Amino acid sequence: MSKFTVGDLRAYLAGFDDSTELEFEGGLTFNYIKHRDTALILFNEIQAPLSDEFCAAHPDILVAFYKAPILEGPLTLIELPIL
Repeated sequence: MSKFTVGDLRAYLAGFDDSTELEFEGGLTFNYIKHRDTALILFNEIQAPLSDEFCAAHPDILVAFYKAPILEGPLTLIELPIL
């Protein structure tokens, strides 16, 4: 995989006005950018876990996202046994 830098992104966006809205293919919605050694772009949608069997059957699918339901009211924490 080739590196994609902040400079690359700035070059792509150079012709756009600051007020231009960004859309993401597939309906993803931007959440925030986490600063590490790299800039990690995070979306509001959750990355779905893919089983080994699914990956073997569909090697062209690298990632899947799903929109988590909006929960109302307080959350209740429960402990689950580790199998």
